Amino acid sequence: MQITRDRKITETLELVDENGKITDKIVVNISPMSMAQKLSKQRIALIAAQKEVKENPNEDALGKFGVAVVSFIEAVFGTEDTKKIIVFYDNDYIGMIKHIMPFVEMITDKVRKEAQKQRKEILSNYKPIKRR
Repeated sequence: MQITRDRKITETLELVDENGKITDKIVVNISPMSMAQKLSKQRIALIAAQKEVKENPNEDALGKFGVAVVSFIEAVFGTEDTKKIIVFYDNDYIGMIKHIMPFVEMITDKVRKEAQKQRKEILSNYKPIKRR
């Protein structure tokens, strides 16, 4: 019998400055089963913070929204690569959100779809133990 590992899923984000020069490349290793729960938790926090900003757009609500966005981004990239992104955007969080969220959403969709696929595979391979 042979067993094989699943193929690794990766995506690369290139940080390109205003002159078109690639200043850094960030490789995201997508691990669906471990990322799915973390991303779901961060998405819920982000939605709650977004709702709070809409209902009461004060400094406190905006601060919570900013923290939720950075936490969501960190769930995809990890702490070190998130720091690289923040430095790249020179702490321009609005610009960062505008440009980075489409990539984050793409990763989130891939994680969700792959996690669903893996769950189905696990369940289809499971055979209950028959009692004697």
